[in-house]
Amino acid sequence: MISRSRIARTAAVLCLAFAIGCPGAASAADPDLEGTAQSDPGFTGDQASLVPIIRSNGSQLDGAQVRLYPMKFADGTSVMGFCVENYSAGPRIPNTTTYSPWAKDPRIGANGQPYPRPDSRWMGWASWVITHGVPYLDPATVGSAAGATIDSVKGVAATQVAVWHFSDGTNLNVAKADPEITKVYNYLIAGAQLAPQPEPPAPLRLTGPTTRADKYGPFTVHTGSATDSVNVALTGAPAGVTLVDSAGAPVSTAKDGAQLFVQVGPGVPAGSAEVTASGPATLAAGSYLRAPDNATWQSLMTATDVKIPRKATAPVQWATTVVPPTTTKPAVPVAGTTKPIPVANTGTDPHKTGLLGLVMVLTGAALVVVSRRRLTSG
Repeated sequence: MISRSRIARTAAVLCLAFAIGCPGAASAADPDLEGTAQSDPGFTGDQASLVPIIRSNGSQLDGAQVRLYPMKFADGTSVMGFCVENYSAGPRIPNTTTYSPWAKDPRIGANGQPYPRPDSRWMGWASWVITHGVPYLDPATVGSAAGATIDSVKGVAATQVAVWHFSDGTNLNVAKADPEITKVYNYLIAGAQLAPQPEPPAPLRLTGPTTRADKYGPFTVHTGSATDSVNVALTGAPAGVTLVDSAGAPVSTAKDGAQLFVQVGPGVPAGSAEVTASGPATLAAGSYLRAPDNATWQSLMTATDVKIPRKATAPVQWATTVVPPTTTKPAVPVAGTTKPIPVANTGTDPHKTGLLGLVMVLTGAALVVVSRRRLTSG
């Protein structure tokens, strides 16, 4: 017989909604990660390199100022960004950009039209450039890979123009550019086209779950980096409902890729709780900070990884149905059959009584036969 606790588990109805990472949410911007432009770039190479470049429309910017743009989130965390719209103005206070999936590009520009991109694959190439350029890597490392001698100023300049090459069709004017910058620029462009990068993961999200007979899950934790560890909890849960790992052990912390389960014990009434994951998570280099539609200022891509406080939730609601226990019922006679006549309980076995009567009848019949033969013979 199936136990009541098993019935309670298998009969529960699980309702799920995710703060981030739920089906359909991957294409939405995250308003909690809105960055505001800062006046101080905060990088030693900012505003220090004038690099000759040529835009896709042929216009030359021999006096272009190559810099990183700082954006600050509501919690106070700052991140540096590369410009990815060479035809838009740089963000200034109080301009904002919002963390968004790559699929949200292109935005609508100030002219009311989608911002022009030379190739829809540009973000994968630009992301490779960023994670192999300066400041993500130090100038000595990048210079060694490119066969060049550079400082942070030249490294940022070469990386920015290489990003523009893919985002806007901008090229370095090699006839006028610093030879060391040219070496790094050529190295970054060639490498990116050979190995475009996938989109960086969101800084923190929960995905799942499917259901099993004994546990609900898995809820998979995604933190943005294999090194991140976040706190996990089940809030508002009644006694008998616990958050466990794949082995069924209670869990309070989790790393990227960890799988969590909600275990509902026997006899737990209908109710609800919320799975939460919270803590510092990684906003990875190459993440897209999108300017609003119709804004005059540019969108950015993050130049480095940054830790930022995040929280993801998954509400859970269950409704338990109780199946009554199985009981034994008397057999129902089949139509057309004779009901057995109940025999009074006299203390004598009815089967033995019937047999004795039969013996007495046969004995009497035998005596009658014997008597008739004697009369005939006499």
